Amino acid sequence: MSEKYDDYQKKYGLIPAKDIEKEFGFDPKKSKPKEIAEKIISTLSENAKLLENLIFVDSGSPASHLYQASMLRQKDIDVFETYKNMMSMLWQGKRIVLENNEQKMVDYINKTTLKWKKIKVELLNVFELFEKEWPQVALRDTDDVAYHG
Repeated sequence: MSEKYDDYQKKYGLIPAKDIEKEFGFDPKKSKPKEIAEKIISTLSENAKLLENLIFVDSGSPASHLYQASMLRQKDIDVFETYKNMMSMLWQGKRIVLENNEQKMVDYINKTTLKWKKIKVELLNVFELFEKEWPQVALRDTDDVAYHG
């Protein structure tokens, strides 16, 4: 017989399902801790990749990344700390999933959900900036050659 979400709450102290659903956008009630942790890791990975593309830009980066990195610099917004936090949580999660210990996975889910609330606010601020700045973007004159080296 498979355990239910309520059983994991009682046995390990798993946070309420509504908190996970609100923060990560999926219903965890039919999932085991390993599946929940893997979905959280996926969310961290997806969002870390977005920031990585803005932090580590070069002349070969897509134009959108160059423009968005410039938007962040102009507003003096540093996303590197957020990126580092997400990468650390991502690798912690991968390690814990590999260890396959349900109590550790539940602890990871609980702690990561709390940390994610702050990171999510930071990401939403970045996304809002891009939403507001993109309509203002102008194509550079071809006579103005940008130096990216």
